[in-house]
Amino acid sequence: MAEFLAFLLQANPALMYVVTASVSASTVSDWIRTLLRARHIPNEPPEEIMSLLTDIDRIRGERNALVHGLWRSHVSGSALVQTVKWDRSEVVKDELVTRTDLDELIMEVGEVTGKLQGIAKQYGFPVMPQKS
Repeated sequence: MAEFLAFLLQANPALMYVVTASVSASTVSDWIRTLLRARHIPNEPPEEIMSLLTDIDRIRGERNALVHGLWRSHVSGSALVQTVKWDRSEVVKDELVTRTDLDELIMEVGEVTGKLQGIAKQYGFPVMPQKS
């Protein structure tokens, strides 16, 4: 995401990591959304990119809930995970998580990564600075 932000700002991708290293990923996504709107005025930002950002945010939320959840064993091949998600009515909830669930999340991450790489290729980023 730092490379995409650098592309939108026409900045050095390596230096952009300094800016984004201590900022939440959701903040970087918000910055990208704002810049896309600004760069594509009067046209709307490309829907494919906006949709991809939504997918990235959703998957990151799932990943964060599992990584930071409280895990306890359940029946073989599954676990109960107490997760916290602020975007649902039951903020703290026990979720049954199976290996299949984790495999599906990994596959989703791979699919979104592939889409982001396709967009990067389409728009021509990252553009590395020329050495002087």
